[in-house]
Amino acid sequence: MNFSRCTFVKAADTAILTLVGDVDIPEIDAVVTDVERIFIDPPSRVVLDLGAVSFIGSRGLSMLLAVYDAVTLRGGHVEVMDLSRPAARLFEITGTGHLFHTTGSFPPTEQAGRGA
Repeated sequence: MNFSRCTFVKAADTAILTLVGDVDIPEIDAVVTDVERIFIDPPSRVVLDLGAVSFIGSRGLSMLLAVYDAVTLRGGHVEVMDLSRPAARLFEITGTGHLFHTTGSFPPTEQAGRGA
């Protein structure tokens, strides 16, 4: 099991949230505090770095969708800078990949057939 780690950097109107490891129960508690900082004053742009995510479950997806809602309801946008195979597979299975502009590894449309 890889435990979650999160880094959060905010500069001007952009926040970069980097998630590492497993993002689900019980690991999610380790990242919630950093993620909640986005909700205090949501920037107009949030960049998610999911390149080092080894597993993402329903709690992790719920957290990402909450970030998406907080930012987009104020007219901002959320994008994924990098996407690990497990994260890409989750976006593909749940049909949520279209919400996030993806730049980087394994976008969901390319994930099919890679056997994540």
